[in-house]
Amino acid sequence: MPTRDFFTQQAKTRTAEAIRHVESTTSAELVVAVRRQSGRYLHAYFAVGLVMLMITLCVILFVDIEFALGAIPFEVLAGFAFGVLLATVVAPLRRLATLRAERDVRVATAARSCFYDAGVSKTRGRTGLLLYYSAFERKAELVADVGLDLTKLPVGWDSPIHAAAARADFEAMLGAIRGLGSPLGSLAPKTDDDANELSNEVNVG
Repeated sequence: MPTRDFFTQQAKTRTAEAIRHVESTTSAELVVAVRRQSGRYLHAYFAVGLVMLMITLCVILFVDIEFALGAIPFEVLAGFAFGVLLATVVAPLRRLATLRAERDVRVATAARSCFYDAGVSKTRGRTGLLLYYSAFERKAELVADVGLDLTKLPVGWDSPIHAAAARADFEAMLGAIRGLGSPLGSLAPKTDDDANELSNEVNVG
């Protein structure tokens, strides 16, 4: 599924509706943030460039084609530049050139920063929950305020969120968001004086 499916106006509208559905069953405040990526990963561009440089060099050295001696340095550099360009437009190549542990750390760090930047920590009952999704890394991170003890929920309660993120499946993610109503309702039941303290609009960056 294309990454852009998470960033269209229709996706934002449907996600806001899902957030309202969740908050109709709980006093928790859910904020959804989506990012195209959570790190720059400059080394990934160079890694793909170097691979293409080596492939170009192997072709020059071992394929039975005559190359002008003076042009070889430029052809090798052209191979490197092509690799960098390829990495720019083909996200899976960049992802292949990074470590999962590195991507996980970048997403976790960015999610915690977003938690404070988006004001999720400023609710009256400290019951804010940030669902942060980063498209390039295909990873979601849930960051809860101190009023929500997520350890009290059954093991695997958040599995649909992470599965949808790993597949970059917007429809599955939407269903997983709506499914947060029940577990959050058990931690922070809806009260008569509950007010919507945080925006339901998707936080896009």
